[in-house]
Amino acid sequence: MRASWGHRFLICGGPAVEKSVFVTYGSGFARLLGLPDRPVPTIPFLQQIPEAYRGMFAEGYAKATMESAPVTLEGELRIKFGSQLFRAVFMPIMLRPNWSKQLIFGSFNYRSAGSV
Repeated sequence: MRASWGHRFLICGGPAVEKSVFVTYGSGFARLLGLPDRPVPTIPFLQQIPEAYRGMFAEGYAKATMESAPVTLEGELRIKFGSQLFRAVFMPIMLRPNWSKQLIFGSFNYRSAGSV
């Protein structure tokens, strides 16, 4: 995990997305969401990202956890001064069959689509 992470992230948690935390993420991901350079693993990740993205991240995490398969979400988010076209991927990683924690490896990016 020493290579550049770019727009990728790794989340660790369980069935409750509200208690899941960032393990690591790339500098591009941090810039997009206004996050610190290093993750804060003591605060749930949903509390760290801007409110406009929380529903999408919660949905991606929940679907990947329930389906035990990669999930791609894409669409448009309306923000204060316009909208953004986004694409996100959430992929569950199971290190041990009986491990109580869930790892979600993902990627997120957006492009501004102009004013609404």
